[in-house]
Amino acid sequence: MQDIRIDRQLVNENPSHDLCQNLIWFNVFCAAADVGLIAIVVGQAIPQFVGFVIALAVAAIALIFFALPRLLRSLVTAIVPGLQDFLTRLREEAELKKWQRMVDEARERELAATERRVEAERAQAERESLERDGAQREHQERLDREERERILAERRRTELEELERQREELARQQWEAWHARPLMDELEQMSGRDFEQFLIRLLLKIGYTEVSATPINDFGGDIVAFDPEGFRVAIQAKRWKDKVGISAVQECLSGMIHYHCDGGMVVTTGRFTKQARILANDATNVELCDRNWIQEQITAHMAEVPPFSWSEYEIWATTFKESPKRPHGNGRSDVRYLKVA
Repeated sequence: MQDIRIDRQLVNENPSHDLCQNLIWFNVFCAAADVGLIAIVVGQAIPQFVGFVIALAVAAIALIFFALPRLLRSLVTAIVPGLQDFLTRLREEAELKKWQRMVDEARERELAATERRVEAERAQAERESLERDGAQREHQERLDREERERILAERRRTELEELERQREELARQQWEAWHARPLMDELEQMSGRDFEQFLIRLLLKIGYTEVSATPINDFGGDIVAFDPEGFRVAIQAKRWKDKVGISAVQECLSGMIHYHCDGGMVVTTGRFTKQARILANDATNVELCDRNWIQEQITAHMAEVPPFSWSEYEIWATTFKESPKRPHGNGRSDVRYLKVA
């Protein structure tokens, strides 16, 4: 019992592997000593050979009953702590591996989450960069478009100003030409159409209203108008240097009948023959106006060019923008000339 307590005490004090081996050999030595003592006692009591055999038998039995349990107890005492330590180490290693695996898995999850977060942040940064670049590009495109529109608007404004300037310059030139005081030599150099337009301007300045040119291939009378007293008058224009004969008076009379006029005028840059004057006097309602009459009217009504006025220019431009000899289906001119103050 004392040996067992010593063994337990030693095991409890130092359960290391070397100590367990020492205890095993100590127990074997104790068992052998006990067997030897038993064999010596039995050999002294019994004859030598028989006693030796019996001693061996008794030693074996003693070994079995006394030494073997102690040996087994020593073995158990030596093996169990080591086995417990081994199992504990196995459990600790298993737990360590488990925790290590959990840590690795957590680290992998964290790494994967970090990678996903970094990827998401990079994607977000790329989207923001693209959006920012797109916004900057749109802003730059808008600026470029506005700049192009501004340049085009400035160019259009400049072109319009230039066109307006040219239009006004042309209008002033036409205004001066319309209101200019022509010389008789210039009238003689005009074409028949230009002379008719000159008469239209002169009649408007004198005070005639609703002045209109008759169509080509008329029935006599180049211009139809109302005089200042309100009578409808047929006017025959003759830009001749030679004397105007009776045929001009006859054409005027024909125009009076066709256009239902109250009177007639024959205006020429030349002179009239005696026969033309006689026929005009017989008709009583036909007036003959030669170059002297034209010169008097120019002096009286076209002494100076009036100030330029767009409103009056529009009326004049409407008056002279079409040919005064434009045919019309009903035999009358579709161009009307209003009086300009």
